[in-house]
Amino acid sequence: MIEKRSYHQAGGVELLSAIASLALAELILLSGGCAVAQVTSDGTLGTVVDPSLNITGGITVGNTNLFHSFGIFSVPAGATANFLNNSSILNIFSRVTGGSVSDIQGTIQSQGSANLFLINPSGIIFGPNARLNIGGSFVGTTANGIQFPNGGEFSLTSGVDPNNALLTVNPSALFFNQTPTGAIVNQSSDLSVFPGHNLFLVGGDVRVENSGTIRALGGRIELGGLAGNGTIKIEDSTSGSNPSLNFPLVRLKFPDGVVRGDVTLSNGAIVDVVGNNGGDIAITAENINISGGSKVCAGIGSTASSCQTPGSFFGSSNALAGNILFDATGAVNISQSRIENNLNLDASGNSGDIFTAIDNNILFGSIIIQAESFSLTQGAVSTSTFGNGSAGVVFIKTTGPVIVTDSSQIDSSVGGKIGDDIYNNVNGDAGGIIIQAGSISLSRGVEGNTLTTSTFGQGKGGLIWLQTPGDVSIVDSGTGISSNVEAGATGDTLGVRIDARSLFMSGGAEIQVLTRGNGNAGKILINASNVNLTGFSPDGFSTGLLTSSEDTATGEGGLIQVNADTLRLSNAAVLSARTQSAFPGGGIIVNVNTLEAIDGGQILASAYASGASGAILINASDKIILSGRDLAFRDRLLQLLNNNIAQFGKDEGIRRTLQTFDTVEESSGIFADVLFSNSTAQAGAIEINTKDLFILDGATISVDNPGSKASGDIVIVGRDLILLNGGSIKARATSGQGGNLLLNLDTFLLVLGQSGISTTSGFFGQSGSGGNIKINSQYIFAAPFNDNNISANAFGEGAGGNIQLTADLLRDIAERERDSPSSNDIFASSDFGVSGTVSGNILNADPTQGLSVLPTNFIDPSSLISETCAPRGGVAKRKRNQFIVTGRGGLPPDPNAAFPGEAVVGDLGTVNGEEARINSEEEIGNSETQTSSSLPDVEAQGWVYGANGEVIFTAQAPNVTPNSSVFTPISSCNGL
Repeated sequence: MIEKRSYHQAGGVELLSAIASLALAELILLSGGCAVAQVTSDGTLGTVVDPSLNITGGITVGNTNLFHSFGIFSVPAGATANFLNNSSILNIFSRVTGGSVSDIQGTIQSQGSANLFLINPSGIIFGPNARLNIGGSFVGTTANGIQFPNGGEFSLTSGVDPNNALLTVNPSALFFNQTPTGAIVNQSSDLSVFPGHNLFLVGGDVRVENSGTIRALGGRIELGGLAGNGTIKIEDSTSGSNPSLNFPLVRLKFPDGVVRGDVTLSNGAIVDVVGNNGGDIAITAENINISGGSKVCAGIGSTASSCQTPGSFFGSSNALAGNILFDATGAVNISQSRIENNLNLDASGNSGDIFTAIDNNILFGSIIIQAESFSLTQGAVSTSTFGNGSAGVVFIKTTGPVIVTDSSQIDSSVGGKIGDDIYNNVNGDAGGIIIQAGSISLSRGVEGNTLTTSTFGQGKGGLIWLQTPGDVSIVDSGTGISSNVEAGATGDTLGVRIDARSLFMSGGAEIQVLTRGNGNAGKILINASNVNLTGFSPDGFSTGLLTSSEDTATGEGGLIQVNADTLRLSNAAVLSARTQSAFPGGGIIVNVNTLEAIDGGQILASAYASGASGAILINASDKIILSGRDLAFRDRLLQLLNNNIAQFGKDEGIRRTLQTFDTVEESSGIFADVLFSNSTAQAGAIEINTKDLFILDGATISVDNPGSKASGDIVIVGRDLILLNGGSIKARATSGQGGNLLLNLDTFLLVLGQSGISTTSGFFGQSGSGGNIKINSQYIFAAPFNDNNISANAFGEGAGGNIQLTADLLRDIAERERDSPSSNDIFASSDFGVSGTVSGNILNADPTQGLSVLPTNFIDPSSLISETCAPRGGVAKRKRNQFIVTGRGGLPPDPNAAFPGEAVVGDLGTVNGEEARINSEEEIGNSETQTSSSLPDVEAQGWVYGANGEVIFTAQAPNVTPNSSVFTPISSCNGL
């Protein structure tokens, strides 16, 4: 009965508590708005506070949960509010009912390992000197009450029955049923709990400012709040009616569809859970704003915490880092601040696997940001590893834009640089970076590492994957995405993948996968409808997609693959796969509908040392346009050369310039080249499959090797190929075998305006032979008198190459021994060796091809008059001209008609390779004219007598010995 009466009496003193609160508020107003620091009981639950702020009394339920109720709870600087609880108590629940903000300038302390809940809907402020000295976890909230499983409740107005079994268990939720709720502000330089425990601040709005620090090393920190009515669940993965509140299993679950408060970290704020076995940070809000040099840190490291000063780091091989989760229904804005979840020096354990999951199930050492939009300005987000464990993934998911700008960096790397030191004795793997957004913009970066998953150690570099239904924009000098194997590293990298509607890059921005160590570079994969790369940086470096095996590398270069509707490279932009080492460079694959490389845009696979340059494969279902030159090429090259000479000296400056300059010449085009004459590398090959290929205005397709090995081959398969105004296809070698060119075209090859197709090899004293050229096309046309040539030459002692042409029609270009500037020439020559051959199958089916211009009067009638002697009998008989045919046939009635009867016409000649025969036994009827379709009609040039005296007309005049005066020359007839 006593306990029951106490229960009813507790509710009866609420009016007194309200009156006391009003009096306090009036006192605050009269004192100029300054809160009076004090702790008072409201008298409802038997709480007792002595002048030293020792707190006793309250109501204990089930010997585990202790409930207190205060009218005011504000702790002055230098003072300690000391909860003197029994050691059996697991949870202390304290409410503040007086309506004033709790202003904590001193220390809050409890006994044993009890968890402490401070509930004040009016708000909580932790001043610069505020401290927590409690053995368990701490929850500060402006909620209106706490719920327990199965209907238990502790609110501002509820009583507490010590026999209520519903209040003996751990709480299950925080509920907000009055708005607006107060804010929670932390300015304390060390608001912390013991390692391995939790610290939750749940508003309203939550602000950590003015170097305020919240620390739960190896534990869990949650910041967030609601601005509307709702319930925040306290979840635990353990089962049963009394879930544990021990880290790391406890977390808050915010309701959907309820307006949230904002969380702000500013002016050097720190939120830190770095420990020897990980720790979690979760921030849940409408908007999350982090600025002014603030830091959010998780991972495995020292008790001193790398979030402030690097120290002696540790961790076990079984240690698992926790996650950092930002969940915002609005924007996440990070400015001049860092978010880190790293494995630090000498740390062991793991902080995640990039492929564990994508959404909320990514585990161990990840940074997960979900919001409507995300911006990072002069800031950093990192999940790197400097120890023996593997790093986690950075996962950013938004419905709107992701913007990374002003020297910002998102990093998930293995090892790296701290201060002036490089740490490469690192065994862990990098995690990776995944961004899923409405659009993605990277700009104004520094050193090309805006997004990076490189490896400096023995572990693998991670994957960078950008996914958006919208556009990806990467602009400005220094802005870039890199997945590199750095010097001394032995791990490979996974590379970069972009899936987007469009990719736009400009101003020297780069995506690169390089190896400077023993590992192999990864792959760049671009899937987009439109890919547009343009321009170069102020210091002359091209915008581009780059893969390379650098001069210190013993690993191979990576692969670049672009799958798009349209790929456009302009104003010196490049796709570049190069090798500067003894190991092969990477290759390039382009699958597009349309490819344009203009004004110095280039696709190139180049070699600088002994490693072979890679191959280039281009499939363009519609067309390829290569056009123009980079007019700034020489200025860019000279600028970079002068800068390098000034910094490194002449020799080193020249070397660095040649090895770092992105384009190989000023022409637009496609190149698989070896660049140095002392190189022993094999040049790569180029294969192009398209419908129409245009090579215009000085553009070129080239395989070139000035070194000792052969140049590569070029294969082009398509419908039409047009070279105009200096366009060229060439395969060149100095001392090795010249490359081969194979062109298989369905319709046209047009060579116009001093354009050409050539293979060359050697110079004086060199023995390299020219490559071969094989062209199959229906029509091969050249513009007359324009020096458009097809040539296979050797300029040294080697043999000239062979040229084989197959076409229905060849116009205005012909075989010649040498090049002539006034004609279009096909030639295969050697200056000091054996010339090559030109062969082919040219039908030339044009009926006008090969016709000669004839004179108007092409027959002189007088030449048809025989000047032989007249028959004997004098002049009178000469005037009686007769032509007598004897035999049964007689004369035909018409000169064009067939001879009647048995008149016989002999063989008038034969066609090459075919006998023309006339059957003498065949009758030629009067009513029918027969003509052999295989025998041409020719005029008879003479006749002879047959064995039976018949006259036989012949196509050629017979050679006879005159034995009759009929054949006596006219000059001898005068005497007759």
